[in-house]
Amino acid sequence: MGFGQAIRGIHRFPELQQACHILQCLTEAPPLLSPAAQREASASLLYLSSQLLQTPDPSNSSHPGASTATAATALFQAFSNILMALDSTTGPPGSALEQALEDTLAALPLVQTMLWYNHNTGTPVTVSTPTVATQLSSCGITCLPLSSHRLAQPRLLDVTFPTASVLATFLPAHPDVQLQLTVLALNPFKHLDRTEISSVGGVSLTSAHGALDVHGLREEIEVGLWRDEAVAPVPTCLNLSAQHFHMELNLTSAKDALLVHVQPDAPLPVDLYLGFGHPPNRTHFLFSTTLPRGRSPPHGDTYTWALPPERLWPGPGRYHLMAVVAWSPEQGPVGVSVTTATTRCYFWDQSQRAWATGGCQVGPSSNMSSTRCLCNHLSFFGSSFLVVPRTVRLQDAGQLLARMPSNPVGAALLGSLLLAFGLAGLWAWRSDRADARQAEFVLVPDSDPGATARYAVQVHTGLRRGAGATAQVGRSPPAPRPRPRPRPQRGSG
Repeated sequence: MGFGQAIRGIHRFPELQQACHILQCLTEAPPLLSPAAQREASASLLYLSSQLLQTPDPSNSSHPGASTATAATALFQAFSNILMALDSTTGPPGSALEQALEDTLAALPLVQTMLWYNHNTGTPVTVSTPTVATQLSSCGITCLPLSSHRLAQPRLLDVTFPTASVLATFLPAHPDVQLQLTVLALNPFKHLDRTEISSVGGVSLTSAHGALDVHGLREEIEVGLWRDEAVAPVPTCLNLSAQHFHMELNLTSAKDALLVHVQPDAPLPVDLYLGFGHPPNRTHFLFSTTLPRGRSPPHGDTYTWALPPERLWPGPGRYHLMAVVAWSPEQGPVGVSVTTATTRCYFWDQSQRAWATGGCQVGPSSNMSSTRCLCNHLSFFGSSFLVVPRTVRLQDAGQLLARMPSNPVGAALLGSLLLAFGLAGLWAWRSDRADARQAEFVLVPDSDPGATARYAVQVHTGLRRGAGATAQVGRSPPAPRPRPRPRPQRGSG
């Protein structure tokens, strides 16, 4: 009899609490869990969560709910382990894998409710593992509007709610609600939808009557999904000797927002001009902006330009970017780092079992570290992030060389490189001529065209001293020819 069948007859709180800790121990090695073990562990997690929530703890009257929270913490650790096991599963998804994922995610709100059980203090409750973390807090009509909430581990997630007039449609009926934030370091839905998602976070509101269905808000809820710093895009670094430069960007999707980050070494204004099909200038362009922005956003940087897909109406194709830095060449060269990427906001549609984009859009405060999703409903949210290939135009090299005299360090570096290339070319040319002089062709005479001879050729090549190209030819003596047989002489007479 397996663990899942053994716990079906348990209804007392002490045995349920012990079963929670046993489940945590059984799932501590996620890579070793077989698909059958994952299915049984997920079903056991859902069963223990529902039973423990319905069974009161009679043993602790001084601190009611303390034992329940301890058992819920063990279940949350098991929840994290099962997610890691499901994430490492290879092969095509099947009904057993889908059912295991549904049971695991269905147990999460039950575990969160037990973690908050009889929590009387006003401070949030946070439980985290290397894979998933959750934060629980109590909010009402007075504190939820315009409030911001942040969860730091294992990935940063922050949420900002709209005004009270927008939330008034459902808050008066539920004066006290529980805010549940969840952030994951992996994509638990990757076996159901192959969309590349870089960050996943969940936001939900619950009351005493269950989860609240929040959708169709007049103002969006801002959800900040932060990416892993270890996979940050590598910028293109330029050492400018001119006031402007051009780049070509190749966009392949009409549904992604474009992010352009231009960061000078010094806090200098930068004018950006975007064109489609041909390079823009200061009078003919598709869109333009000036960085840094006048007001620093609370979660973004001032040198990032976010363009939603609605503004990129030409669609996929080759875009041209021109950046003009408000800087005088007499001040010396200035370094600029440029990064371009595309991003998109998603939410998990449980009915379709797929990532969808309805009701979510990329906010203007998005940057290379986080995607700011503006959504009119609550769910699990995700974001994609792809680096856009960019090419620096070589036509600007002439302008850079024209300003070379004003930069003695750059002129000395360029001159030394050209001299090194010239010396290397001269040395290679002289080596080729020396090798050509050492090659000789010798015609070996043979007195007898019908004779057979064998030659041993040994060739040494190299560029080291004393290892020039040489050839040694040795001839083996010809095989002896058979002596002619004497003819018989006729007798006379």
